[in-house]
Amino acid sequence: VPLTEYDPFRAKVHASMLWAIGKAYGGLVPPELQWPFFTDDEGTEQLTPLLVGMLTAGELYCMICTQMFREPCDWGGHWSVIQALGRRGIQAMEDEENGVSQENLQDAQPINLKSHLAVLDA
Repeated sequence: VPLTEYDPFRAKVHASMLWAIGKAYGGLVPPELQWPFFTDDEGTEQLTPLLVGMLTAGELYCMICTQMFREPCDWGGHWSVIQALGRRGIQAMEDEENGVSQENLQDAQPINLKSHLAVLDA
């Protein structure tokens, strides 16, 4: 990609999503998630509906936590993941003052990428 076309936010989204999927599946990524992006009719790159659904339902985060923390798979979605991070001294912050909310993570139309990236960064 020429430097004039490089988009750091897009690169962060790509890297974060591919890391999350790889971590969630322990490296054995199903074919439908190996490249979870597509270009819409307006030429804008988007996350696939499958990945959006997994993020907004909290499913992907629960899978990641199960892999990372080696705890039983009784995760109850976004709130339980946020609490589990908090118990380990990790806060998912959207900015210096505001933590990520369950409501922002559940937004699908449009997906709140800032909130999801904050959780993945945490």
